Amino acid sequence: MLVLGVNPRIKAGVSVPRPPMPENPNRAEIARRVEKAEKLLQKGKTADALAEYLQILESDPQNDNVRQMAADLCLSLNKGAQAVRLLGELFERQVAATDATRASLTYKKLARYANPTWEQKVRFGQLLEHSNKKLAIGTYENALEDLQRQGRKEEVLLVLRRIVSLEPSQTNHLRVAELSAELGEQFVDRIPRRLSWRVEQPLGTQERNERTGHPRRHAGDLDASSSLCEELASRSPACRRG
Repeated sequence: MLVLGVNPRIKAGVSVPRPPMPENPNRAEIARRVEKAEKLLQKGKTADALAEYLQILESDPQNDNVRQMAADLCLSLNKGAQAVRLLGELFERQVAATDATRASLTYKKLARYANPTWEQKVRFGQLLEHSNKKLAIGTYENALEDLQRQGRKEEVLLVLRRIVSLEPSQTNHLRVAELSAELGEQFVDRIPRRLSWRVEQPLGTQERNERTGHPRRHAGDLDASSSLCEELASRSPACRRG
């Protein structure tokens, strides 16, 4: 969030009107600055190009092409922490845009340079449920390890239920039953009805085409399937957005 400071040249008590902030960035200006950054790259001035891309993001925070380029340049300059932050933002935005293909690629790149957060692992697991059940389960199990280390038993139960929906083995059912008994009925009763349905049904449950009988996907499937992660994230103060 941009915090506007006080201009020391303005005397106290004097109100100076500020020009209204434009609702949309000036696309012509953004294009000019992107071209400038590209020229800096061509001259081998990688650090300067990165600085320009980061400034563009401040003016145009929705520009994921620039965010991707900035993340790549951070990696090339060994700015790992900054790259991880940018890749994390990019992943979340791609998931929100229901762009599963790009989100998966971004997650894999992120995982090469850092241990993704448990929230990111849950989101990635959701992306995989229909295409790679085995990897989805492995990703959820990895998220469980993080949650267990943090002592987040309620979130562990919710993720365990996702695992059971994918692999309803006796062992997994027992894991859920044991943790449910430990937490007590009070927690189970507090799960919102919409989340209970998502937990019991595969995320992004598909309708069947009446003529062919094949699954019919909807553009909102991925967005709807994120309810589990949204519920989990709401329990983590670090994930709440202002």
